Amino acid sequence: MQYTAIIPARLKSERLKHKLLIEVGGKSILQHVYERVEKSQLFDRVIIATDSKRIVQHATNFAEDVRLTSKDHKSGTDRIAEIARKIRSEYIVNIQGDEPMIRPEHLKVIKESISQKDVKIASLCCSFKEEKHLNDPSNVKVVTDINGKALYFSRSVIPFPRRVVSLRNFKHHIGMYAFRRKTLLALSKLKPGTLEHFEGLEQLRWMENGYDIYMNKVASKTISIDTAEDLKRFKK
Repeated sequence: MQYTAIIPARLKSERLKHKLLIEVGGKSILQHVYERVEKSQLFDRVIIATDSKRIVQHATNFAEDVRLTSKDHKSGTDRIAEIARKIRSEYIVNIQGDEPMIRPEHLKVIKESISQKDVKIASLCCSFKEEKHLNDPSNVKVVTDINGKALYFSRSVIPFPRRVVSLRNFKHHIGMYAFRRKTLLALSKLKPGTLEHFEGLEQLRWMENGYDIYMNKVASKTISIDTAEDLKRFKK
């Protein structure tokens, strides 16, 4: 069984221009991500998938496998699906290119999860640590059943707190996914549905079409570089 990690690397970014190419400590954000994934030694291959010739030129300085994809993809899932069609690999892990402090233990957990017999899509979550993060709509929340299967994702606070409860009761979704290759290719053919339209969350498209997403709880999330403030935190 082959395990492939694919890092979708889009050049354009809305809140922080060309963020994947920003250098911190002599390395770009993208290089930090790639080297951490490689260093984990959990995957048979690590591929960078990008829509930009500029990123191809940059990434070939440190990565063995960099592939140029269509500019028409609406999401990172579509981008990695294009690569998955061209390779032989039973399992595909989608790793965000803007998480330079990605942890090997997270990669290990999601790899072990997708390896289980009945799991076709796996992802990660952790407890919220601060109330301000819980109330921030940019932080996605997830509720699960007793077996860890996702019941719903939302930008709103779910479940609704009718009484005072601990932040530990709320799950913060971490946007890393692992797929069986056959499932990934099927997902890439689905059209957006009503729930995705409301929340702006691609995973709701999969759930609305009957696909189960198994969540795995980890101790904490890493820093995702979306804003200048995130970049400042990473530099510290």
